[in-house]
Amino acid sequence: MKKIFGKKAGMTQIFTEDGVSIPVTVIEAYPAKVVQIKTQATDGYDAVKVAYIETKEHRINKPKKGELDKAKAGAMRKMAEFTPENGVEYKVGDVITVSELSEGNKVDVTGTSKGKGTAGNIKRHGHRRGPMSHGSKHKRLAGALAGAAYPGRVFKGNKGPGHMGDEQVTVQNLDLVKLIEDRNVLLVKGAVPGKKGGEVMVTYSKKSEYVLSGKAAEDAIAAREAARQKQEEDKKTADKAPKKAQPAKADENKEAESQEKTGDNANEEKPAAEQEAAAEETTKEEPAEVEAQDKEEAVTDDKDN
Repeated sequence: MKKIFGKKAGMTQIFTEDGVSIPVTVIEAYPAKVVQIKTQATDGYDAVKVAYIETKEHRINKPKKGELDKAKAGAMRKMAEFTPENGVEYKVGDVITVSELSEGNKVDVTGTSKGKGTAGNIKRHGHRRGPMSHGSKHKRLAGALAGAAYPGRVFKGNKGPGHMGDEQVTVQNLDLVKLIEDRNVLLVKGAVPGKKGGEVMVTYSKKSEYVLSGKAAEDAIAAREAARQKQEEDKKTADKAPKKAQPAKADENKEAESQEKTGDNANEEKPAAEQEAAAEETTKEEPAEVEAQDKEEAVTDDKDN
């Protein structure tokens, strides 16, 4: 998902056609230049590396200067990466601006929150205070941390007083009210983290679907069409590829099984009349065999006598 980097310029208000005022935060976006395209083959993952915030050449170190010179991006102070959307392609030297986004969508804004210094439990964690009446010796104190007999120690991670703020915060599902492309400015409704002049990062919201419009929509449609054509071509090549021959033993086993099945089926499919005739023949043969056996037994008895 693409990212827009900028700074929090302050707040203002805009008016709708009905005269309703909307409070918004002004974010001045930095034009981000693409300096490297990372792929699975070369780097093990897909990403687009961009550079932003122009600076003087003597203020950047040599490794960064060599990378920027290779991309002919000039002297830039900061670099960042983001994962491109499916099918959307960038080239080294492209410039990413607010035109990549579209109005009316939800965005997530990441920034560094304001520092509050050292704060107590009530302000830092929202703990309740004690009674404020006269004689109460527990008004804004932290209170007991653990039992004396058991556990006899303070567990790790216990909430207590300490440094508050000055940390990375992401506020989700803010409204992208308006884009001013000629000035590369975004107007966002909601609580944008950080102080005035602080750097922020804007992306489409992860928890809500976004609708593209304008150039971004055209690019997304073209990317989906290209991906679909590629899938069809891959399928055709897979169908044309020769299939692997199976071993001869497997074929022999299959033939033997098929013959056995056909023999069983043939026996099952014999008409009922033939089966009855075969049964009668067996019954006729049985008495003749019995008489022959009786005669042999009688001859043996006469000899014995």
